[in-house]
Formats: sequence, structure tokens, C-alpha cells
Amino acid sequence: LTEKGVVPENRLFVQWRSIKSADRFPFLMKEMEVEFQVAKWQGAPGKDQVSLRAVEVTLPGGAPIQLQDQIDAEKKVFIGGQEMRYLGILKFYNPRNGYGYITVDPRFVTDDGENSVPSELRVERSEVNAGGQNPGAMQDVEVEFGIRK
Repeated sequence: LTEKGVVPENRLFVQWRSIKSADRFPFLMKEMEVEFQVAKWQGAPGKDQVSLRAVEVTLPGGAPIQLQDQIDAEKKVFIGGQEMRYLGILKFYNPRNGYGYITVDPRFVTDDGENSVPSELRVERSEVNAGGQNPGAMQDVEVEFGIRK
């Protein structure tokens, strides 16, 4: 907070769902400048807990927060490059277990050593782009994806 004394302890809790973003898993970086609204949050029923939270969190000017592509480019190596998109069928995704499997379109399957593209891939919750939401149960869905090493 740039202005001190507006909220207790000069800090607010932000739940990831309150961050306006299309990233797979919305997040903020330390010292990042953002805009937000302040909302009163009532704790569990029967408890007298009330706190303040940041909601509708955006970049200054209202732009969505998008950090995932930059972080991916810095920390991950992709088969065919970060922009390469593959096609396949999501056989299933189980949100309770946090994973699923994709059958890769046979046109993309290769046995090229370090850059091989397998016929089947496991997909983890953190890699599912669900537009800032937790992905739900899915089965037999056409998908587009990148593959990291």
C-alpha cells in the first residue's frame, strides 16, 4: 500500500480468485504495483471474525495481471519452442487427484531423442489453463497445448 494507515498493519490478504488474470494459476510478485478494491470478509458462521481483503486485483489502469508466460520463458524449456502448439484429446482430467492424460494427435508423435513427442502425456493441475479457475472434471475433450521438457 502506498498510503500507510488505510488498513490494519498496512497489508491485505489476496485470494488467487480475486486476481483478474487469464494465467493458469493467478499470482502476484513481491513489490508489484496493483490496483484493487477492499472488501469486508466475514469468517465462518458462528465466529465473530471479520477481516479486510483485496478483491478485483488488476494492474494499474485495470489491465489483467499476466505473468505466467514470462515465468515459463525464464524457467522452462519447451519442445518446439514456447509458442509451438500441439493437438490431442484429453482422455480425462480428475480435479480431485489433480491430473489427467492427453492422447497426442498422431501427426505430432515423433521419436527424435531429446525432442521426442510421446503418444500420451500426463497433465498436472498447475499446467491446465482454466482461465484463472480450478479446472473441473473433463473427459474426451479436444485440447491444444505446449510440451515442456
